[in-house]
Amino acid sequence: MIILNKLESMQKIKMLNLNHFPYIAFTGDNFDEVENFLSKYRNLKFAIRDSYSLMSKKFKNNLSLEQVVYYLKKTKNVLITLSGLNYKNHKKITGEILIYTDMQINLSITMNSAFTTRDASNNPDYSICTNIFDKRVKVIPYIDKIIDFIFNNNLFDIIVEFSFFDIPVGIKKENIIIWELRTNY
Repeated sequence: MIILNKLESMQKIKMLNLNHFPYIAFTGDNFDEVENFLSKYRNLKFAIRDSYSLMSKKFKNNLSLEQVVYYLKKTKNVLITLSGLNYKNHKKITGEILIYTDMQINLSITMNSAFTTRDASNNPDYSICTNIFDKRVKVIPYIDKIIDFIFNNNLFDIIVEFSFFDIPVGIKKENIIIWELRTNY
C-alpha cells in the first residue's frame, strides 16, 4: 500500500472502513457543500489540514464554525474534520505507531489529552523503537488495544496515527480513531 498525501490517507481510511471523525474536502469550488457539513456539527470544534502537504502551516485545530468559514475565504484544498478536542476529557492516548511484518515497532505516544498526533511526535511520553515483545511496550496504557487493532486490520508497514478514547466516538462509534495512515510522505 502506498499513500502519498493526507487526502489519499483519508480515502484509504474510508475504503478500509476504519473509524474516523466525519470530514469533507474543500477544493475552493464546493462552499455550499462545506456549509452543509459545518451546519451538521454547528456546536462542535473543527480542525483544518492541507489536503496534500505534510507539516503544512495550514493545520489549524479547535476552530469554531465561524473561524472555519473565515479561514476558507483565504484558502482551498484543505480537509475539514471534527476536532479531537471535542472529546478531550475522554482521550487517553494519542500518537503514531508503525509495526513491521517482522514485529519491529516504532511508536511515539502521549498521554496529554490536549495533544494532536503532531504534538505527540514532537513531545512524546513514550518513544520506542524495538519489537512488540519488549516489556517497555507492554507498560504503555491502552497499547494492547492499539496493537490488536493493527493486527485485526492488517495495518503492517504503515504509520498509523491514532487516538484512543474511553467512550465510543467517530462515525463507527468505536474507542479508536484513525487520524491518518502514512507510507511515502
